[in-house]
Amino acid sequence: MKTQFELDRILNTVCCFYNIKKEDIISKNRHEELIKPRQVYFYFGFIFTNYKSHVIADFINRHKATAIYARDKIENQKQIYKDLQSDLNSIEKMLYSTIIPMDVNLLEMTINYTKSFIS
Repeated sequence: MKTQFELDRILNTVCCFYNIKKEDIISKNRHEELIKPRQVYFYFGFIFTNYKSHVIADFINRHKATAIYARDKIENQKQIYKDLQSDLNSIEKMLYSTIIPMDVNLLEMTINYTKSFIS
């Protein structure tokens, strides 16, 4: 099972990757440079959360039909466009990389705690 992320983390990561503001992706603005990041947000929202489509859509002020359409579109296009697949892989790595320091810290604390009993 893959790690579950909150919608805010997914949105922030997508915005960071595409170098756009969170406010822009949430806005009603339909500029071409915002369409793909929104669709990618929806795609990851479905993959990495257990939220229903209306919750994922409501988070950025969209309808659930938009969320479903966007997810399906990205799912289909990633098979055709290698650059899109590369973007998705990079964003996924970014999502996971934000949790690694906490996990490493926890592991280090556990090792140190265990050593204190052995010594």
